[in-house]
Amino acid sequence: MRIETDIVRGYKTCGADRTAMDEDCPGYDSVEIDVIREEVHRLFGDAAGVNGVGSAGIPVSNDPWSVLPSHSLIYVKPVNPEDVVCDYCGGPANLSLEARPKYQRLSEQGPDELIRRARADRKLGERQTDAAERQAVALERMAGANSDIDDLRAQVARLTAALDAQNSPLSASDAEPVSQGHPSRRARQKA
Repeated sequence: MRIETDIVRGYKTCGADRTAMDEDCPGYDSVEIDVIREEVHRLFGDAAGVNGVGSAGIPVSNDPWSVLPSHSLIYVKPVNPEDVVCDYCGGPANLSLEARPKYQRLSEQGPDELIRRARADRKLGERQTDAAERQAVALERMAGANSDIDDLRAQVARLTAALDAQNSPLSASDAEPVSQGHPSRRARQKA
């Protein structure tokens, strides 16, 4: 494996989700910064099998192909650790070796038509969610009011039963003799 590292001019661009915001972040336009360009070359010999013997059965140390590159990967890393965050919105930033392209307009639709539609759908969803939350709160209040009404009905039924018991005609055996006259005489008559 061979690794080459250089500091080169690269680009930083806001990587925040454009559909999650009402307007584009000013960091959406690429800004030139210093970046670390790290290229990792994987050699044919790096894929050697057990005990340094290649796939053809030849020891890697004797294989002329083992020092040739098989494939490579390029990594772009920040020189300054703060470059991984957008300067404007604080969202993630994309680092690249090329600026974000601006394509020629070939359609009747604007270049950001899909973003505009996604934002409109998001706003519609937010309005629908808000309406559903308000409706749920109203239904909860109504349910609370209905339980209060049920409690009041039960209370009225108890009071009605108590009044009916008080006002019901007494049977002849339960009735007290009523005497005319002064209350003190009634007390003496009972005694």
